[in-house]
Amino acid sequence: MKNKMKVAVIGAGASGIVAAITAVKYGAEVTLFEKNDRVGKKILSTGNGKCNLGNLEFSVEQYYCNDREKLKGMFRVFSVWDTITFFESMGLMVRNRNGYLYPYSEQASAVLDVLRMELERKKVRVMPEAEITEAFFHKSKKLFEVKTATGNVGSFQKLILACGSPASLKKGEGLTGYELAKKFGHRVGALLPGLASLRSSDGFEKALSGVRCKAKITLVVEDRAKAAEEGEVQFTDYGISGIPVFQVSRYVSRALEAGSFLRLSHGERHSGGQDRPSILADVFESTIAAIYLDSGDLERAKSFILRFIIPAAKAQNAKPFKDYKTTLQEIIQQNPEEKLEYRVTGESGPDHDKHFTVEVHLNSNVIGKGGGRSKKEAEQQAAREALELMGY
Repeated sequence: MKNKMKVAVIGAGASGIVAAITAVKYGAEVTLFEKNDRVGKKILSTGNGKCNLGNLEFSVEQYYCNDREKLKGMFRVFSVWDTITFFESMGLMVRNRNGYLYPYSEQASAVLDVLRMELERKKVRVMPEAEITEAFFHKSKKLFEVKTATGNVGSFQKLILACGSPASLKKGEGLTGYELAKKFGHRVGALLPGLASLRSSDGFEKALSGVRCKAKITLVVEDRAKAAEEGEVQFTDYGISGIPVFQVSRYVSRALEAGSFLRLSHGERHSGGQDRPSILADVFESTIAAIYLDSGDLERAKSFILRFIIPAAKAQNAKPFKDYKTTLQEIIQQNPEEKLEYRVTGESGPDHDKHFTVEVHLNSNVIGKGGGRSKKEAEQQAAREALELMGY
């Protein structure tokens, strides 16, 4: 009997789970590594707890991408109909709501359940709480070797990185995949916020907070329209949010980066010069010098420098949330249709030393669990886990 190819998948989010299932389909023996205590946690918070599986109007034109030819190749390999077939083959019924695809129950937990059951059915070896700290290719053995934080080592013929991107501003959070990719010789471009809300300093936002309306969002840079999207826009107390805002946010990030204003040779730009730290450091230093030489005012140059240093210092020293429940409630209340509920799932210990466990549910989906010596403390910890899951 021919030995099966051993494949390691690092990251058990949606892409990692699907990669593992697909690898088994083609005859591989798969080990799926996940740093969290269970796989697919973030799936539960997608689509406001309903899990938007796809879009019937799935086309290259709907994507902002630097390499459209590569993207076209991916579309030829896997279409939206392949997505529908994939989920229905596992027993998940899919419904169409105005072109958007959801599980028929409109519960994200249904999607995660069928994926977990398929992992079990395909006999994928799932390794939760197994954060990968090192991975390299052993040339003489022609094997990839991975090492976990607990010291366990495994050898594999193929390695799939499905670690995802940073979901928050926590330093170092979500960078494992990029760091491993660099070690294997891949070039990683500058990481910029995407699918994010936008902040404004105009001052009128709080008066409109909570208002939703159909609108067109256009990003204008140096009198030129760079991107535009239409849809439902939501005003918040700090700026604007909503799907069209999320779609243009990547271009806003690009526009705010100094590298987008550099005049570089074709070869330098093609090789990522606009994102190279050494070039950007030179630009920053030159800008400071230009401000001082042009104005002759040291205080003006100092003011420019502090605009960057002070926010960075505050971000480094920012205190974590204290009232996680209130913070979570404020986020969820931005969408009146959503329902948040805390449920006590366990109680143990004598009266003088009780321990409670609590789950927080979003539209009946569990998005966080916590424990503590009182129900309030357990609820706070559950809310904290939910916020981390949502990228706050």
